[in-house]
Amino acid sequence: MVYLVLDPAMETFELVAAGHLPPLLIDPSGEARFVWPPPGVPLGALPNAMYRSQTCPIPTGTVVLLYTDGLVERRREVIDDGLERLRVLAEGAEHVETLCASLVEHLVPEAPDDDVAFIAVRVPPLPDQLATRWRATPDSLAPIRYLLRRWLAARGATEQEAYDLIVATQEACANAIEHAYGPARAHFELAAGYDDGLVTITVTDTGRWRAPRGENRGRGLPMMRALAETVDVRQTDGGTAVTLTQRLGTPA
Repeated sequence: MVYLVLDPAMETFELVAAGHLPPLLIDPSGEARFVWPPPGVPLGALPNAMYRSQTCPIPTGTVVLLYTDGLVERRREVIDDGLERLRVLAEGAEHVETLCASLVEHLVPEAPDDDVAFIAVRVPPLPDQLATRWRATPDSLAPIRYLLRRWLAARGATEQEAYDLIVATQEACANAIEHAYGPARAHFELAAGYDDGLVTITVTDTGRWRAPRGENRGRGLPMMRALAETVDVRQTDGGTAVTLTQRLGTPA
């Protein structure tokens, strides 16, 4: 087994292997190389086996390929020959679809002796202008945090700036989820823009906000105003749009 956890926001991955072949990385320049993790015995080989993980950098734009030995292993041939054949074929790959099609065409035998499986993933750069759509459920909040953390880091936001904007945005999203709709399935939109240091984030729903319920509710807007430079709330018959702005490098 090989187990890999990607963190696009930090541009790293953590890797552990149990007797498996090494992942292949194709960096943004097109250079392909194997990442050899700390050695570990196959699962079940020893009753008390211990495994160590390794953390490696993965710049945005890198392609990571995981594969089974059926892709590279051939009878009467050392495994190093098959690995080198894979590395050369993958050199210069920029798109996972093209890479996978090339592997099927050139490396998958018509009658393979072993199971063949592979998976490729690329960490694409995030543009200055984001437009996303989310289900109006609490499950959407965690992936929104993750996306914004990565997007803000790529725009040069400090850890504190990113934290403040993410918390303010989460409040706007929570309002859309909790107050704009009834129990029926619904969605809201989140747009983020960056222009010369100015970050603008807008959360838009198509419902109607209900009044706060309970004595300890209704604090979302004051929190947003404390964390962002400006907060604009526009309510119409078609829904509500909350826009947050913050110039990076300027205290909120």
